[in-house]
Amino acid sequence: MDNSDLKLLPNINVGVTIVAAAHDNVLVLPREAVRMDDSKPYVLLVAGHELKRREVETSLSNLTQVEIVAGLSANDVVAINSWNGKPIGDGTQVKF
Repeated sequence: MDNSDLKLLPNINVGVTIVAAAHDNVLVLPREAVRMDDSKPYVLLVAGHELKRREVETSLSNLTQVEIVAGLSANDVVAINSWNGKPIGDGTQVKF
């Protein structure tokens, strides 16, 4: 890191953010919505009144979000979890 102006003083703690990669205009989901099975990511898509498993392809991610590059469109609705704490999966009935 260049410090030719000597603004960074020795023995001082600083906070930094390192951006290794960034994509614009992408589809992003909360990390909780993306599930793993046999190392394949998938989501539970709301289809009518039930959930359907849909495999997706992911790219960049951070602690809270995952970029989806294939398998979903911007208008798709996915489930994160149930309101009553019961497990959800492929075929689970849903209400709106």
